Amino acid sequence: MIASRAGAAPNLVAVHFGNKEGLWLACVDLLADTLTSRIAALSALTNDHKTPVRERLQFAIAMTATYYDHNPDLRGFIARASLEPSPRSDIVAERLLKPLFEAARPLIQQGIDAGIVPISDPAIVFVVLHAALGQPDRVTSALSILAPERAMENAAAQIGQAVAQLLLVDERN
Repeated sequence: MIASRAGAAPNLVAVHFGNKEGLWLACVDLLADTLTSRIAALSALTNDHKTPVRERLQFAIAMTATYYDHNPDLRGFIARASLEPSPRSDIVAERLLKPLFEAARPLIQQGIDAGIVPISDPAIVFVVLHAALGQPDRVTSALSILAPERAMENAAAQIGQAVAQLLLVDERN
């Protein structure tokens, strides 16, 4: 089925990947490679001490919302694979989620230390953020039913702003 959907001969999957599991692992590797630039961007945000922490956190949240919105295959793959039994869920956690978390953790911790992020555990912040932003298509669908008058063109950006408002303490209070 995979080969036919790709318009390739079925034996090519076996030739190039060994079997379906090999193909799945190649997909994980490809997705991990696509995250490299996101990880570098998070590291750069962490080390940018000229920009206030709040602005860097808001940018990271917006960047995440936009990335998930533009890469539905990645978010769908992670969502599905994280529900699968070991070893697939463990592989996805180690190769995709953990590197992102390790890159984001220092910035999240800076926000916690500055009193901007009211949740004291960076892992909880990360999970909440990605759970909220990782399903923009479903959120947009729910919003269109609950608030049909709302413009849906920039739903991912709107969701990112809402998550930032929920996760970041308002300095004016």
